Amino acid sequence: MVDIETVLRIELGRINQGIVKARRALSSLLDDPVIRDGERCIRMNTEALENIRRKCTLPSTRIFLPITFYLPAGSYECYLLSRGDATVVRDLGLNPDERGGRFWVAKWKVRELTKRYPGCFQVVITQE
Repeated sequence: MVDIETVLRIELGRINQGIVKARRALSSLLDDPVIRDGERCIRMNTEALENIRRKCTLPSTRIFLPITFYLPAGSYECYLLSRGDATVVRDLGLNPDERGGRFWVAKWKVRELTKRYPGCFQVVITQE
């Protein structure tokens, strides 16, 4: 008999299969808007990239995309691990709340951000 934690871990792994692990600097994506992640080639939305470049205070050489939000299963908030990623999100109009070394944002705000900047942000569901 398989326990529920094993089933949950397997299902979360399936859900998260499409996550892009490779990250590239915004500056290089503006020149070549494709991320190569293993055998996959992901074409980035150039309009979204330009909007991020215009709105962000960090140099485009220090902004790495896609930015990954982590969503604990059952939570209504997502978090970022990097202060640099939190700065980008802040420059785009969200206000991450720093708690315990993580930068928290309401899930519905993250959803809006992923719609506004397609391909530039992604959400990983975690089992915390």
